[in-house]
Amino acid sequence: MKKLLMTWREYDQAMRRLVKRLSNYEFDSILAIPNGGCIPGVMLYNLLDKPILYHPEFYPYKHPLVVDDISDSGKTLVGVAGILEAQGIPYTTLTIHYKPKSCFKPDLYFKKTSRWVVYPWEHKKRWIGEYNRNRKRSESDTVPDGRRPGPGRVERDTA
Repeated sequence: MKKLLMTWREYDQAMRRLVKRLSNYEFDSILAIPNGGCIPGVMLYNLLDKPILYHPEFYPYKHPLVVDDISDSGKTLVGVAGILEAQGIPYTTLTIHYKPKSCFKPDLYFKKTSRWVVYPWEHKKRWIGEYNRNRKRSESDTVPDGRRPGPGRVERDTA
């Protein structure tokens, strides 16, 4: 399956477009679903100045905006919706992506896709191993003492 690699710029543009569409919805808080909803939730918190929480049980607000990165299978959103409904709390849902096979369609989403999405905060975790395996090392990768520069290591010019 071909992956969709989302850059930080694409993520920022997607979130800003979603924020513009949020003007049609009423909510008093943000419920960010860990782990995927944390970064979008914090961005919305900063853009909208609404309180943010990460757990739906005993929710102290009246109408949360439930945020996740993707509605893939939809099971996570179904679970959160069930907890809120059991408390009689209305909610609005927002995801960056929505997969047509999902059992939960969010109220707002940026794009529908069937592809595997890799968000910018996942790039290093998912791709650093592959990068290291595929990287061709050359003599120019070494420093004068013969060692290879490692991640985060700065070589200083001693001349």
